[in-house]
Amino acid sequence: MRRSTQIIVLAIGVMVGITVASFVPTAGLLPIILPIPLLLVIGYLSRRNQVILVTIFLLGLSLGMGRQWVYHQTRPSSTIDNLQNKKTAVEGIVVGEPYYDQWRNYVFYLSDLSIGGQHVVGQLRVKSLVGNAKEGYRVVVVGKVRPSLGKATSQISYAQSSVTSTQVAPLVAIKTEFSKGVRRALPEPSASFMLGIMIGARSTLPKDIQDLLAIVGLSHLVAVSGYNLTIITLVVQRLTGRKWQWGGLVVSLWLIAGFVVLTGASASIVRAGVMSTLFLLARYYGRNLDTLACVALGVIITLGYSPNYLLTDLSWQLSFLSLAGIVLFAPHIKKLLPGRLPIISEVIAVSLAAQLATFSLVAYVFGSVSIIAPLSNMLILPLVPLLMLCGLLAGVSGIVLPNAAYTLFAPLNFVVLLLLDLLRYLSSLPLAAVKNQQPTATFVVGFYAILTVLAFVLRRPHLLASTKLELKNATILGVANKELV
Repeated sequence: MRRSTQIIVLAIGVMVGITVASFVPTAGLLPIILPIPLLLVIGYLSRRNQVILVTIFLLGLSLGMGRQWVYHQTRPSSTIDNLQNKKTAVEGIVVGEPYYDQWRNYVFYLSDLSIGGQHVVGQLRVKSLVGNAKEGYRVVVVGKVRPSLGKATSQISYAQSSVTSTQVAPLVAIKTEFSKGVRRALPEPSASFMLGIMIGARSTLPKDIQDLLAIVGLSHLVAVSGYNLTIITLVVQRLTGRKWQWGGLVVSLWLIAGFVVLTGASASIVRAGVMSTLFLLARYYGRNLDTLACVALGVIITLGYSPNYLLTDLSWQLSFLSLAGIVLFAPHIKKLLPGRLPIISEVIAVSLAAQLATFSLVAYVFGSVSIIAPLSNMLILPLVPLLMLCGLLAGVSGIVLPNAAYTLFAPLNFVVLLLLDLLRYLSSLPLAAVKNQQPTATFVVGFYAILTVLAFVLRRPHLLASTKLELKNATILGVANKELV
């Protein structure tokens, strides 16, 4: 039996265990948990593959239930979630880049929370009408705490915010200075667009461009994603080459850790960090990983870190749905496409597979789906590495040569404006996006049940090789990471 199959079954068991433990009281779990040790012994003594798989599933089930139980038992009593439906004043540090949502609310996240000088566990999402909070600032917000979804399970809307300290951490200061350099080299909206591609800065991106990107399915382009991380690590690997593999691995791992911390450690970035680390280690030790097994291992690691991701964090759900869809369906979609231009075929196949895997959940949550997303992704994503390189040079030039940078990077501004005009044309096409068509929960469950059956039918031993991914061909990995928001 393949070890990859065992890892996949274990991950399924962990997810089922966390789900069961989230809805069933602890007393109700005892009849499920008590027989598991005996079944594990029976499975260990048996050599039949079916029994071994059932045993591994039960092991994952018990691990998932146990992790969820420990998570709730060890969760400190002084959490921000305990203050929901109460008006309070919360102090914290702004993490990540603030941005304006579609209703022009200024949205940011607070960590390192305290109330009345007492530390409070958790992260808080804040919506304010005043954009005075910047990344790294310490602020006080006042308002009623409400439930929320995503990486913060609590939020304050229409908050009154006031800055108590503008002193920021060194990494944040470097990021801020780099942003200033880009703005010296490029006018708006090109500067905001490039900063969105490179570091996920969306606070100054005009609303019409945000709406434009949403229509054509490219909102992930201006959100920090695993694609940025992939490009950074691949550049390091190319620079170090075979002569200094150990040094390249160490530098890459440090870059991954710094990138995750700097960007606020959202679920999708944690996922990208885990996956990139696994592939880097596999390459260093000269092994190929079955990609679906690597996805399953990423599920186990991230849910071990925070089981709350599974049921409450939409970015985690979309991230792993997209990656699983890419691994399972992209190779088969690619076979249906012309083989004369393999890179373009890969981009189209990956984009279609990601859209297929997330279509139902996106429509259920947001009530709209971009029909033209595969085409826009195919046209734009291959250009992102080159845009990131040019943006990096523009930022450095804006710092070192502030007076000459604007003239030197006028061609880059022209290219960005041309790309935006192309996206405007795509958004004007008939049925570019379908809005206000929210499916029922029954449809969503049935849709993913059909996809699961289809995945099992397609994943046969003789097709396993087509889903393996070697790091020396980074096209699929890079495009996949950019698909995951």
